[in-house]
Order: sequence, then C-alpha cells, then structure tokens
Amino acid sequence: MEEKPRTENERTPESKHGGETRRENDCPRRTNKKKEWNQNAVIKNVVERVTRLLNKIELFIPDHLVGIESRVQSMIELLNSQQSKDILYLGIWGMGGIGKTTIAKAIYNQIGVNFEEIGISALVERSLVTIDDKNKLQMHDLLRDMGREIIREKSPELEKRSRLWLTEEVLNVLSQKKGTKSIKGLTLKLKSTPSKSEKITSKLEKTICFETKTFKKMHNLRLLQLIGVRLDGDYRYLSRDLKWLCWLGFPSTCIPAELYQESLVAMELKYSNLEQIWTEDQKLENLKVLNVSHSHNLIKTPDFSCLPNLEKLSLKGCPRLSTVSNTIGCLNKLLSINLKNCTSLQNLPTSIYKLKALEIMILSGCLMIDKLEDLKEMEFL
Repeated sequence: MEEKPRTENERTPESKHGGETRRENDCPRRTNKKKEWNQNAVIKNVVERVTRLLNKIELFIPDHLVGIESRVQSMIELLNSQQSKDILYLGIWGMGGIGKTTIAKAIYNQIGVNFEEIGISALVERSLVTIDDKNKLQMHDLLRDMGREIIREKSPELEKRSRLWLTEEVLNVLSQKKGTKSIKGLTLKLKSTPSKSEKITSKLEKTICFETKTFKKMHNLRLLQLIGVRLDGDYRYLSRDLKWLCWLGFPSTCIPAELYQESLVAMELKYSNLEQIWTEDQKLENLKVLNVSHSHNLIKTPDFSCLPNLEKLSLKGCPRLSTVSNTIGCLNKLLSINLKNCTSLQNLPTSIYKLKALEIMILSGCLMIDKLEDLKEMEFL
C-alpha cells in the first residue's frame, strides 16, 4: 500500500528540527548575498559619479572678456554666504546681449566641480578611495575592478569599449587597426618601470612599434599611456582631444611639432630620449603637469612663458641639464619644481625667486649649486 505524504503537522520532530536547521543555515547566505548586492550597488553608483567628474567639460566662454570676472566673483560670494544645503535659485536679470549667459557659464566652470566633490568625500568615508598627505588620490582595487567590469559588460566588442587596458586586448586592437571613436582611454605597458638600481637601457631599449595611422579613427582618445612602445609616422593621426599623455621611454629627441598638444593637461615623458622638449615653442594654455624626469639627454628647458597655467614641473634626474630658462619666472601658478639630481645645474635663474605660489622646490643632489638667493619673496615655500 502506497504511503501518503505527511502533512506539516504530521512530520516528526526530527524532520521539523532538521528543516528549521536548514532554514537557519540559509539565513546567513541570504544576508551575505544582500550585503554583497548592496555593496556592488554602492560601488557602481560611485563609479558613475567619478566618471561624470572625469568627463566634466568646461562650457565655452571667450577669452579676455572685460568686466565679467568681478561679476562672477560677486555671484560666487553670494552663493557661498548661504548656509542652507537646500537648492538655491539665483536670478540674473538684464537686457538681452549684455552677457547674462556668459556669467552663468563662467560661474559653472568655477564651482561646478564642487558638487561632485561631495561624492569624493563619500568615497573616502567608505575607504574606497584615499587621499594621502601629498593630496594624491588612490582608488581601492575593488572600485577599480568594478569600474572595469562595467566597461566590459557594456560592450563585448573590444573596439567599441571606451577604455582598453589589458595588454592582450590592446595589442589585438592596435595590430589589426580596429580602433574606433568609442575609445577614450588606452594603456599599453610592455615593460616595467626601471628601478633605482637599474639602467634605463636595460628596461626600455627593446620596444614594439606601431604606425601612428593605427590611431587615426580614435578621434575621442583622451588618455594615452605607453611603456615600451614606439610610434612611426605622422603624429597628426593622434587625437586632438588628448588630455593626458604618459609615455615612458619616449624615443624621439624632441616632441614632433605635428602632434596636436593644445588640449593636454598633463604630459609625462619620463625616461625619454629627449634632448629638448620642443624645437619650436608651443602655446599650451591647458597644460598643468610637465614631467620629463630621468631624461638623461635633456640639455634645454622650454620657454615657460608659453605654459601660463603650469602647476607642476619635474626635471628630476636630468644630469646633462645645466641651465633653466629665465622665463620660469612667468609661471605664476607653479606649485612645485623638482630638480633633484640635476648634477650639471650650476645656478638658478633669478626670476625663480619671484614665484609667489611655489610651495615645493627640490634641489637635493644639485651639488654644483653653491648659493641660493634670498627666499623670503617665495611666500609659500
């Protein structure tokens, strides 16, 4: 005779207890999954915030406007005087054509980033990013990996991804010339950075070469990082929107004039073969960071008057550099200069002592400099 299934009330105490035990054991699993889901959701939200911050583009306003700056500052002071965290509406009245829209754009360009900095503070509180005593922002591996996974999920096709960083995938795209306008950031590291005890030639002399034409369709490329790579051909093929160029072991004796550089904010050409940075001076108003450290053949600095917004200059470990251009005194926004181990440097230009914003100047290892002028004029040093 077939036995009927027992109802819940008819089950033995042992089976009830066992069922309860299984349910109790399942609870931690559900809780952990919920926590993991919540954490992933937070990280995803954070990645999107940071991406918006990095993609922030200033609104266009003409240069050298008359009478705008004082009005912009008055508006910003008015906004800052309000203690409320609620949304504030501030009206700008006036007849057509007097510059109301221009003032609004200028205000946004100056303070728009502050709203996203709230997001950065939240990241620090969650230990997803850290800011060290040198104001250097570092990202937690979990946040980095989540961001990368979001990019990979958006497009299975390599050439349609906005960022490429895995060596095998980058080589695939470059060797087959599959680059597209979708690519905004590209990293290719084929050699490691030389350690202090190693000679540059032992690490960076062997390189792989690509034609510059490989980058022809990457119109929106903004971040380019290369190590152990050489490019041959016309540099006009590189994106005109390039913001950050980091090229360790840059092989040329000067930067090609045809490379469009006016959009650059940071240029890092450490361990390069540069003898001089440019043969013809470039007017680069957006450039804030210039790092040509360990360029052993560098003998000449550029005309700094062409770099009015430069904030950080590193010439560390350039043993053949014997002089620094007197035009360095034009850099009113310069915050730091690193001349460490410039062993041929015999003196500093007098104009360097007029740099009012300078906070850091490193001269250790500059053994031929035997005298410094009065440093009292350098208010923040």
